[in-house]
Amino acid sequence: MTDLQMVQGAPTLAPTAQLLRRLLQKNTGHASLNLQNFLLTANAEEITIPRDVVYAAANEYISRNLGISSIDLEFSVTVTDVNGETATASGTLKLSLTLEPPILTLKSKDNFSIHKGQSIDLSVTADYCPLVATAFDSGVLIQWAASCAEDSRTADQLLNLSSDQTTASVRPYTLTPGYKYIVSVTFRYSANASLSDTKSFTINVATDQVKIRFQFAPYPEPTS
Repeated sequence: MTDLQMVQGAPTLAPTAQLLRRLLQKNTGHASLNLQNFLLTANAEEITIPRDVVYAAANEYISRNLGISSIDLEFSVTVTDVNGETATASGTLKLSLTLEPPILTLKSKDNFSIHKGQSIDLSVTADYCPLVATAFDSGVLIQWAASCAEDSRTADQLLNLSSDQTTASVRPYTLTPGYKYIVSVTFRYSANASLSDTKSFTINVATDQVKIRFQFAPYPEPTS
């Protein structure tokens, strides 16, 4: 999502960068959000509203009205010159809020053959829209799962997660020799479970090798 640029000329005054410093702008639509306290970048006749402000306005309204994917943003621009003369222009913008699914990328290989005494790290990185975060929630969920046909233990019992949950470690002597484990990680937006990505890892644990040593005693000599 990019910053929103609006090009507006006042009805009787041609706005300049100097005049726009005194800009008063307010969203008067149903998703009312006062933009006065946000930094607006004025350049000649262009006004740029930061994309996080645009996203917050659209998301706040859409989240309260299920089934709606866009809003009409009503706005007005008032320009005042040095003599106190003012002119106002208004308009309506249709804002659509669309999130692309997150993308997971492997940082480690996805297939391992190990012995029971080895440790391994399964790691991913996530590319997602950071604007989903709020003051109370990161806006994303990361979930690890593990499965094995012969082992009923869960991911919580088999894996140790990093603080950001993007790396899962398998400690030595955790997995059972001779078993095959499938570990998967899913990254999704908490507000929309359908927007997600999943990666999987395969871990083959080698069978224990048992060494048997035979020692033969010399055949006794026959006695007469």
